[in-house]
Amino acid sequence: MGFRIWLDDRRPLPVIGFDIHCETAQAALKIIEKGKCDFISFDHDLGGPLDGYWLATCIENLAWAGKIKPFGWDIHSDNPAGRRNIEMAMKSAQRYWDGFK
Repeated sequence: MGFRIWLDDRRPLPVIGFDIHCETAQAALKIIEKGKCDFISFDHDLGGPLDGYWLATCIENLAWAGKIKPFGWDIHSDNPAGRRNIEMAMKSAQRYWDGFK
């Protein structure tokens, strides 16, 4: 069983629905690479050099390589361009996952 990750550097962890609050993309990636993610909700702007889109492209590459199992996702970012970019990468990851079924 994996974790439900809330990726955000400013908003607090919601009271219901999430297990882990990751404030950086790197922290979330460590959990995802270990296969311990069941769901992630993305923010785009994380206050550092690596953003939610960077993480989404890492997930896309891991899915392409068959290194991680599929998991659910959502985007709660207020950044419209960032939201679109994350969505594009995650939909691509989903296509890779669907090909592995």
